[in-house]
Amino acid sequence: MSSTPTIKRQLDLSNPRYFHHSAKWAVRDVFDALTELVTNADDAYVRSRMSGRIEIEVERRRKGASSVVQVRDFASGLTQDEMDRKLSHLGERRDSGLPMGEMVRGTNSRGAKDVAALGPVVFESISGNGEYARCQITPQGEFEMWAATAATAAVRKQLGIRQGTGTLVTIEVDSSYKIPHHDNLCKQLQRYVPLRDILADPQREVYVRDMTQSREDQLRWYPPEGVERVNETISIPGYEGATAKLTIKRAKKPLENKMKFREGGIVIKSRRAVHEATLFAPEFERDPHAAMFFGWLRCEYIDDLWNEYDDRQERDLSSDAQNPFPILDPSRQAGLRRDHPFFVGLQREVLKRLRLLVEEERKKEAAQRAHIESRETRRRLNELEKLATRFMQEELTESEEDLDNRLGADLPQGTRDVRLSPPFAQMIVKEKRCFSLTVNQSVHADLAVGSMVQIQCETREISTDKVSCPLEPHPNTNGLLRAVWEVKADQTTKATGLVVRVGSVVANAVIEVFESERDLYADIQDLQFRRKRYRLRPGQAKRIRLVGPHPGLVEGPTPVTFTCPSRAIQIVGDRVLHPRQNLGIVECSVRAVCNQADVTAVLSASVNGSHAEVELVCGPPQGDAIKIELDDVDYTNQRYRWERGTNKLIIAARHPSIQRYLGAKNRGFPGQEKIQFKVLLAEIVAFAVAEKVLERRVVQEPEDFRNADLPLFLAERDKLVTKFLPSAHESQVANPL
Repeated sequence: MSSTPTIKRQLDLSNPRYFHHSAKWAVRDVFDALTELVTNADDAYVRSRMSGRIEIEVERRRKGASSVVQVRDFASGLTQDEMDRKLSHLGERRDSGLPMGEMVRGTNSRGAKDVAALGPVVFESISGNGEYARCQITPQGEFEMWAATAATAAVRKQLGIRQGTGTLVTIEVDSSYKIPHHDNLCKQLQRYVPLRDILADPQREVYVRDMTQSREDQLRWYPPEGVERVNETISIPGYEGATAKLTIKRAKKPLENKMKFREGGIVIKSRRAVHEATLFAPEFERDPHAAMFFGWLRCEYIDDLWNEYDDRQERDLSSDAQNPFPILDPSRQAGLRRDHPFFVGLQREVLKRLRLLVEEERKKEAAQRAHIESRETRRRLNELEKLATRFMQEELTESEEDLDNRLGADLPQGTRDVRLSPPFAQMIVKEKRCFSLTVNQSVHADLAVGSMVQIQCETREISTDKVSCPLEPHPNTNGLLRAVWEVKADQTTKATGLVVRVGSVVANAVIEVFESERDLYADIQDLQFRRKRYRLRPGQAKRIRLVGPHPGLVEGPTPVTFTCPSRAIQIVGDRVLHPRQNLGIVECSVRAVCNQADVTAVLSASVNGSHAEVELVCGPPQGDAIKIELDDVDYTNQRYRWERGTNKLIIAARHPSIQRYLGAKNRGFPGQEKIQFKVLLAEIVAFAVAEKVLERRVVQEPEDFRNADLPLFLAERDKLVTKFLPSAHESQVANPL
């Protein structure tokens, strides 16, 4: 066989379908399109070293017709040659100016083309030599250009560029894309994170004009008022010379944090580009104490990493362990890559400062709370606590087996319906393993102690010690029934399983049988954790296994570098990869301990240039009793919140909808005994508990919710509310009539 290929060439990426799908991913709505065009106009002013005006014009059309959006600037413009070079090719990074160190946002010279995802886009420009150039890009990726002509008075009038130079971009926006009304569009653009710096720049004037109403408004971004708490230059460990200027301020009140339309968050900038605004930890995004903080993090090294990666690709060099993939999401939808080693280090340094501020805020609020519950209100809250605890226990269950921390046949407290455990198992020939079926009797009233469970092996490669066995009371949890039996692996097979039946219940488990333990690791090709996700419980150590191929990765015992941005999680144990020659792997076994709850973090491991990551999720033990407090606090738009790391629900008495029924503080909140307040209390707790259950399910069963949209989440929440609400009402108002 010849070792020389007969054909060698670059992949052909010119298929219109490829362009269309790529553009649709990068530009999903009119805000994405305006981001590209306004920042392109800003870049043009930067290159020209000019201050100037950017105009956005919107003509909304009805009855299925395409609306028109135009963006106009008065920068240096484009000649026909420049327009051809910059707009007829994709991915030419040097056209952006970033590789040359220019203070621009562009990285791949593709944003303007991606705008065609919304509809045909026309570029018209008048350059310094008086030339008028025009081209069009279609949603199918076709580039059309007209012959250059002189910029006559009629052309200038049509473009709205009466004198000098400039560019007009016109999009025919397909009717399937919605454009907010003028007031809402202006309000949202002023809070739109990617445009924040441009709208705050005194050298830029950005206007939005509604062509159907002849209205024009200037957009400006004014940062919230705040007191500076952090102002320092931080270094990022592992990246010599890399620094970032971090500023964090405390606002006078909690700030809104709605994805890209937000007041708060710490804005991450490189030289010119605004990449995102974030609070650097998932739990902070919904924490009212963290919502008090905003700020800026400027790090020019982000641009350097982007350019360095591209340079290595162009020179056909392998990627660097410190910069293994592009740090920015090319579609600009996700900002910085969370799994990039540089972001992990950056995140750790910022959270060292931010966590202290948030914790200080939490302690300050706790000291200011006023006790407002009467004895009778406390009694009713106690009843709600018992009902909510029982409901949460019944509605939650673990959804996947932990192969590295096996617990036998027992389940955590409660199960929604039925669980066959484990649902998937890998076994070795001659190995025996306990399986169990657990049933919630309140859901399956036809089943009782003594009901016979029928157990069937799908193939002869496995066998059981029982073909049937009775349901018995669960040893740990009231209301659950359980049956336990043993499975033996007799012969190797890629796929077999169990079918278990009792009454109307049918459950399945999948089993794979290997000849030897070594075969379990036959697919190990690089450094990796044995699981994609580990779930932790506060204060309980969890075994974490890291494996790799042997020989190949390392020859002998080798230290491993573990990094985790969360200070709440500690990694303990022998941080060394040890060869296990009989299994063909190297293995490192450590334990993760989390000292608080509601924490999600990524644990990274590095050794000899190889890198692996795993998600660690820690939530309160689902069996913990729920505590409910009515406190004299104000959470602005929130009527309640769950105290982070606990099962404590705090109801904000100062919320207008609650304060109305409670009455005045100086009168001892007399409304507590009114039926209206009792009913309101039941409703609030029902929604809070339903949302908590749904939140935990999303963490425990992510595959079930991966493609879920908002209506599905609301439907699931309303189903839980409907289930819990009658008993909640009964506990507060026993005899309503």
